[in-house]
Amino acid sequence: MNHPTWWTPEDSNAWERRRLSLRRQWQTRPSDPQSAPDRDSALTEDVGTWQEVEDPIAYGCVAHRHFADRYPRWNDALERELSGDWRGQPSWPHVRFYVRHGYELAPAAEGSAESPHSSPRPSSDAQPADQGYGASHGYRPGHDGPSGPGDAPAPLPSQATTTQKRDGQA
Repeated sequence: MNHPTWWTPEDSNAWERRRLSLRRQWQTRPSDPQSAPDRDSALTEDVGTWQEVEDPIAYGCVAHRHFADRYPRWNDALERELSGDWRGQPSWPHVRFYVRHGYELAPAAEGSAESPHSSPRPSSDAQPADQGYGASHGYRPGHDGPSGPGDAPAPLPSQATTTQKRDGQA
């Protein structure tokens, strides 16, 4: 593939680091979208071999590094820009699906939604810190224990008196 002008040596290195993992994912993907646990992750077109789709997927992954700050999601404006820069074979109409797949796959492949040109974005799926009220202390949802500061039961009057006496407050 002839790389676009925005493709850097760092992009080549980043692609090489992710390439084998993505190849394994490609080769083990569900071939039947109806049988996929997450139907959105299954490809819905007649797909080629890894050798046929590697360049378009690489292009999409690397494009995400450069364009995610302006285009966090695939859209028509991004597609126009990427189609104009595509210099590979086959032609854009035949690879656009795989480029989009690479673009949308890139955050997971990188382990984050970062691009080299933007600051990290917090994940929308981020879970709040446990702070001792969850699994780290053996609590599960519906455990009837405290779920956060202020949820712990107030001490019984007899406990308060004992505590105050012990602390010298009585």
